[in-house]
Amino acid sequence: MFAAGGPLDREPHLDEPAVHELARDLDDPSRRSALVTGLKGLELTAPVIRLLNDPELAWTAFACALLAEELGEDDSADT
Repeated sequence: MFAAGGPLDREPHLDEPAVHELARDLDDPSRRSALVTGLKGLELTAPVIRLLNDPELAWTAFACALLAEELGEDDSADT
């Protein structure tokens, strides 16, 4: 699915369909709660505060990070 939008070696972005689909697939109240707990454990910088104030953005960013990590792992396996 990610490949349909362009080359696989690009970084995923928050507005990509694959990111939103992964966010929907992983959505669960306990996971969201764990994300908020993790964010609260970070230094309260402007980006962290923004994520705490916008739970949907935080969840989408989390899914995007997971997708980016997975794609990065796939790339390293090929080398």
